[in-house]
Amino acid sequence: MKISISEITTFPTDLETDFKAFAATGWTAVELSIEKADKYLTAHSLVDLKALLAKSGLTPVAAIGLAPTGPGLFLARGADYDAYMVSLKRQILMCEELGIRCLGIGADPGRGVAGKEWVEGAIRNVRVAADLAQAHGVAIGVEALSLNPPIGPFLLAALNETREFVEKVDHPAVGINFDVFHFMRSGGTLADIAALRPSQVLHVHICDLPDMRPDSWEDKHRLMPGDGALQLKAIRDGLLAHGYDGYWALELLNEDYWAEDPVKVAAVGKAAMESFVA
Repeated sequence: MKISISEITTFPTDLETDFKAFAATGWTAVELSIEKADKYLTAHSLVDLKALLAKSGLTPVAAIGLAPTGPGLFLARGADYDAYMVSLKRQILMCEELGIRCLGIGADPGRGVAGKEWVEGAIRNVRVAADLAQAHGVAIGVEALSLNPPIGPFLLAALNETREFVEKVDHPAVGINFDVFHFMRSGGTLADIAALRPSQVLHVHICDLPDMRPDSWEDKHRLMPGDGALQLKAIRDGLLAHGYDGYWALELLNEDYWAEDPVKVAAVGKAAMESFVA
């Protein structure tokens, strides 16, 4: 099993600080934040970024797509869609240049959206985006997001509905970004994992969670694997049984970790992830 660390785990620090911390603690794979990469690229080139990754001994194995400022991939139409696709193409080209094969894109917020009328247009949009991604050796990982207002709800919150949507899209360059937090918060079960088709999951985000009511969990409650109450190894084994052979990325949006030395967070996180995959 292969582990990586998401730059979201050390969110307040810049890309160069992240890479130094990850390299110092023995990480060899990273999930790149496009947002952090963009900030780095205001004063550097992609050639510089590739060199920095190589110098740090890090392989970028996935990327976190930019959160749109307006309608996202599912809901954008007309001029909004054109603007979104300009941004998405730039992100895809960055992934291609860096050798990243999976770009994660979260479901759009569902506030004010009634029924399922959005689905047909979303399928069309995702297929067009997937054609573009596939042409550059990249796949799109659709991620369900389960959060309370005012951030949520989202059009896709649970694994089952995400799987059904991906199956309707029916494109070889579209799969699922599986996030343990959103899976558990939305009431996911091992039976839901068992319903997956082989190779549907492209990338996995790992965290633990405290013993609380699922609907009270927030991103800030994400914990190091082994520090919470989840049966993480049962989830792990369920995904492995369905053929998942990609990276398991530590992703923590916890402000307590964000306030700590990133080297310490990276070191503790690596030990926790090594225990998780053992």
